[in-house]
Amino acid sequence: MATDSRVGWDKVGAGREILVDVALGNVPADLVVANGSLVNVHTGRVGRADVAVKGNRIAAVGDVAYAVGRETEVVDAAGLYVTPGLVAPHFHQWHSNHNGTVVAQCLLERGTTAVTDGFYAPGSSPDHGASACCSTRCCARP
Repeated sequence: MATDSRVGWDKVGAGREILVDVALGNVPADLVVANGSLVNVHTGRVGRADVAVKGNRIAAVGDVAYAVGRETEVVDAAGLYVTPGLVAPHFHQWHSNHNGTVVAQCLLERGTTAVTDGFYAPGSSPDHGASACCSTRCCARP
């Protein structure tokens, strides 16, 4: 992935200025996901659209052929769905009986990029909570 010396780049990727430049066609995208079926999670519609990415952020959605440069990586997503990262708002990894690495791999392969988990506190349930959590060094009570 190319870097840009202009102001706007930071630790997490492209700043807004460079994203606008990509969207306007002034700068090529680093990555274009083309020919996919884009799932619009706001409208519930699915339609053909491309996605242009600069750094680690989306710069443009739609017909983004203008954003492809000599060094742009183009991924053909024909026959695939393109979605934003999905969120599992209520999740219990502990109940899966798998370690975090296995659970993360399973979730990521299916598009889930964030979960809310671990709403347990010591003593919150007889089979978890104090008996499981507080027997460890990290949160043992005196």
